[in-house]
Amino acid sequence: MKNVITKSFLWGIVIIELIVLFVVFVLYVSSNPKTLEFIVDKVTKDKNITYENIHGSLLDSISLSNIKLDGKTLVKKATISWNLKSIITSNIVINEIGVEDLNIYTIEKLLNKPHKKSSSKNRPLSLIDLEISKLSLNLLPYENSYIKIQKLDLNAKKIVTNLNKITIDSFDIDTINNLTNIKTAGYLKDDTLHFDKLLVDEINVEKIKDLIEGLDLNDSGDKQTFEPFSNIEVTNLELSTLPFDIQKQPIWKLDLRAFNLKGDINSLLFDAKAISIDTKTDIASISTNGSLQANNLITDATINLDPAYFKEIATDIDFKNFNPIKVKLSANKEIVDANVTLRSKNVFKGRFKRINNAINSFKSQIHYNIKTKKVVADTDANVSVLYTSSMILKDHLTYDGSLKYGGQIEISQLQHFPKYSLPLFKN
Repeated sequence: MKNVITKSFLWGIVIIELIVLFVVFVLYVSSNPKTLEFIVDKVTKDKNITYENIHGSLLDSISLSNIKLDGKTLVKKATISWNLKSIITSNIVINEIGVEDLNIYTIEKLLNKPHKKSSSKNRPLSLIDLEISKLSLNLLPYENSYIKIQKLDLNAKKIVTNLNKITIDSFDIDTINNLTNIKTAGYLKDDTLHFDKLLVDEINVEKIKDLIEGLDLNDSGDKQTFEPFSNIEVTNLELSTLPFDIQKQPIWKLDLRAFNLKGDINSLLFDAKAISIDTKTDIASISTNGSLQANNLITDATINLDPAYFKEIATDIDFKNFNPIKVKLSANKEIVDANVTLRSKNVFKGRFKRINNAINSFKSQIHYNIKTKKVVADTDANVSVLYTSSMILKDHLTYDGSLKYGGQIEISQLQHFPKYSLPLFKN
């Protein structure tokens, strides 16, 4: 009996030693940079990918520099580090991913290379939890027929996903391209993409229109897509465009600012606590301040006409005296309602200035149905001229393809009027 125990004990010691030796061997091989180099060479061999320097080990991190495909730069430097313990669980933690000077031209070339077809059937990915503690990425300048990117920097912290849902604790993006410049920071959490500040500058409306026209937007295929969020929030939004044309009318400036903008991506309904727009055309400059409620814009607008534009059209009317024109506006995709008010101390100039025509008050209620293109306007105005201090004008206008107009004029008392003309106004 004693003999059996001794032999069993000895075999146990031998097995434990073998296990220890095996673990030590695995750790040694894993931590040896030569092992890492061998595996990387195996992976890249058939793809004609080369690199200059490699650092790290299979235990914690890999760093490669001057990675090239067919002699063309792919990435200046790539780094990835991970938590070894997490790999043996269903929660994989990547400590950091860094990609410096990524070359999109070479990526396109790599993606276009022929790949060996796998004989195994496609299997759905299991829902593992993947966490990337830190991600940094920047691109080399890139250009194709749609876009020209001069700069794109992306940084993010704590990206967590299970291939069905994603959260990002914080991110910031800085890009300059021929369509627009974007600078923003925010987070993605609880099905909501949140921007603390979203600055979109130098929007090239003309190029974006050309891009949209060139895209195939009629793909009605029933494809299931991953939707990482369904709500959007922007605490501070600032947009500005480059000059562009609308029906050959130049828009020299268009700036938009919005605060506490919230939207539902599925219903495409948006709200904003405050929204302001400043625009300048050859005809006028327009400033608005209001709010957005379920896609209904409610705003007060101030319009200042540019007299230079009207100089050749009506030389005897002093358009600067119409400024400012005030408008209370309510608009959505179906209707536009506007209440327009203005005053003018003297309508005419030059040879008609002596008439001393003034608009004491002018109020016009305008209703426009976007679908039927029908316009209804009711106007009340009080005008003074050389011959009367108060002329009340009331009119009603309807346009739905044909113009219908009706109105009346009330004059309380005539003055300085030629006596021979008085009989004309008797009734």
